[in-house]
Amino acid sequence: MSDSECNPLEGEPSLLRSKAEHYEQIGYAILRSVATLDAIHSESDMTSKAINAIRDKSGEVSEDIKKAQRRYSQTAQALIAYSADLRSAQDAANIAIRHIGAKADAAEAASRAADTASTKAESATGPDTTADHTAATQAHDDAIAASGELTAAHNEWRAALEQKNTAAGVAVKAIVEVVDGKYKNGLEDSFWDDWGDFIKTVCEWAGVLAIFLAWVPFLGQALLILAIIGAAINVAESFMKAMNGGSWADFGFACVGLVLTVFGGNIGKYLGKLVKAKGLTAAMKLPRKQFTALTGITRGQKGKELADVQKMLNSPKKLPNAMKEVFGKNPFSVSEKNLGAAFTKFRQNPFGISGFDNPAFASQITSEIPMGAKVALGVWNYRAVAGKIEGLTNNPFDHTDKPISLKPETVLKDLANGRLPKVTIG
Repeated sequence: MSDSECNPLEGEPSLLRSKAEHYEQIGYAILRSVATLDAIHSESDMTSKAINAIRDKSGEVSEDIKKAQRRYSQTAQALIAYSADLRSAQDAANIAIRHIGAKADAAEAASRAADTASTKAESATGPDTTADHTAATQAHDDAIAASGELTAAHNEWRAALEQKNTAAGVAVKAIVEVVDGKYKNGLEDSFWDDWGDFIKTVCEWAGVLAIFLAWVPFLGQALLILAIIGAAINVAESFMKAMNGGSWADFGFACVGLVLTVFGGNIGKYLGKLVKAKGLTAAMKLPRKQFTALTGITRGQKGKELADVQKMLNSPKKLPNAMKEVFGKNPFSVSEKNLGAAFTKFRQNPFGISGFDNPAFASQITSEIPMGAKVALGVWNYRAVAGKIEGLTNNPFDHTDKPISLKPETVLKDLANGRLPKVTIG
């Protein structure tokens, strides 16, 4: 998060304060737990092997969690102090910005007046020469003074920025002391603390690379596995955040994201097959030669192709069949193992659009396809393209830099959290 000259300072002091108070409450809860455990440990009226074991264990647990209390409390205090300093710095910067605007106008007006007075003095003759030169000198002095006041206003803004940066440094130092420094008290980061961000970065890079390389046999499946791991991590993290006062809507959308990551390819294939089947059913009414010209299905192929269509459309168990097509098929299967053939298919359809391969056929029978099927396929194809654009705007090295929101579920997630979808990069 960087601040640009003469603009409001970045940062959300209210959010920082809220997070700090949450950490503070955890610290208080630890203190209460320690007091309870210490009371159990010091209890001497009851004796037995079981009671003694509980008493000993309570003492050990008390010592362990007591170490964490300072981490939460000191982090909370550091963030509370920083949030107050941040708000103060932002207020000072906003005042400075108003001063800069006013002083810039005054400096510009003074500079123009000095130029005018100087021109007039240079061309003056006769008795007014002395007065014009005096006026030019005064105007020049006024312009210098106005420029100085503008510089002072800029320095006000820089002082506010320095106040923010200094406060941030103090907060970071206090937090580092209890996380990695002298007050660490033997608390060690878990595997996830050490490697979590790295794994997430790898999975996000897999999502970006899949836009260009998902068509490559076996590599595409490997990238899908990494994308699924990333989606599963998102589910776990959003669940933990929801359990600690976060958004359950985020958890729900994370679950949807995981399902779509695993089975999205099968869903697209099924919708494409369904619409094609509807189209072929409509095309059956056409003369044989016209049918062959539009569909590419010869007389010898017609019987088998149409039998499959009828089986798909007239099954008494349509929903179970759909579930089998979507969830019963291996999402990691390699449909084309030949690299050259796979690239040809990708080149013909780089966006992964499902539906008709023949535009003439599609235009001829599109009016015969039910509106619901057309809308479902249209939404899915929009999602396929939007997902690739979202992926290209994602910065895997910065998990705080949110990509733009174009996919339907991403837009709905933003709206569910009370924010407008992000539509610009940066």
